[in-house]
Amino acid sequence: MDDGPIANEVEALLRDRIESLEQLELLLLLREHASESWLPSKAGVELGLAEPMATQALEHLVRGGLIVERSTESGRAFRYAPISAALVEAAGELARAYTERRGEVMRQLSANAVARVRAAASRMFSYSFLTARKRD
Repeated sequence: MDDGPIANEVEALLRDRIESLEQLELLLLLREHASESWLPSKAGVELGLAEPMATQALEHLVRGGLIVERSTESGRAFRYAPISAALVEAAGELARAYTERRGEVMRQLSANAVARVRAAASRMFSYSFLTARKRD
């Protein structure tokens, strides 16, 4: 197994469209079973997630253009259906990287989470100065 850097497409996918391990594993599950639609409860059971957590993660993947949602008699169902060929390719590379270099994928996912927290803290810090100025 190679512990080197992951492909740029995978980095971009993790940075721009996947924020959590739950989202990552749900994407890979739906990709592996691309011909099937999944209810959040079924996907949650498969991955050991509570249904609300699975639902929230699936909704995020829909917003990211990686899966689609449709209504069924049983409820909301989700299916793997990236909106572009580039996303199909990136998801394939992600699946390979997660199998071959899981540690590197997890490091990238964690680094992205830290970067999002830092950016949010910076925005809040800046906002506090703006609101303090308005009060003066």
